[in-house]
Amino acid sequence: MPVLSVVKGDGNLETYPLRSPRITLGRDGGNDLVVDDPLVSREHAVLLLTPGGYAIQDLGSKNGTLLNDVSIGSSPRQLTHGDTILLGASHVSLRYNTTDETLTAVHREEAIHGIVVDFTGREVLVQGQRLSPLLTRKEFDLLSVLWQRRGEACSRDVLAAHGWPEREQGDVGDTEIDQYIRRLRRRLGDNGKTHRIILTVRGYGYKIP
Repeated sequence: MPVLSVVKGDGNLETYPLRSPRITLGRDGGNDLVVDDPLVSREHAVLLLTPGGYAIQDLGSKNGTLLNDVSIGSSPRQLTHGDTILLGASHVSLRYNTTDETLTAVHREEAIHGIVVDFTGREVLVQGQRLSPLLTRKEFDLLSVLWQRRGEACSRDVLAAHGWPEREQGDVGDTEIDQYIRRLRRRLGDNGKTHRIILTVRGYGYKIP
């Protein structure tokens, strides 16, 4: 039986067996699968059973739906085992699996590079000290996507989608992204030499190793 695994920002994981030919996803309580995140539309997307398995279609959401980091637009996209779905720029990711094999949650509360990210409170601790003032919304959103994908290179397009969900796709320039990354580095104590936290992936984007 195929399943959809919901990986929340704090690393907790919940798995839902897919039994219906039509499964709606969104923030509203009337959806088959409720994703409680302010960046998710009330009726965001739908899973549709096809002869080849499930497909996903965006329902005209404000922030769009991404399949493996690529916007799906308005047309249905067939899902394959291991696909990752992001509903807009939310901090909840969905994993589609064609079997109900046991999945392991990834806990996010451990200190990495001396940093702990509290997704629930949207706060950050650096060397045991809570950052004050708090990160701005865009700074935290950029850190969140880099943190949740540690070890992966995040393209500037992915960072733009998460940091600027209110903008049209392609309307965020590289200079603007780079400026926010520089601010974020300063806040985290990344001096670019002895203590490197956010690495530049030349010609592509950034990553946290």
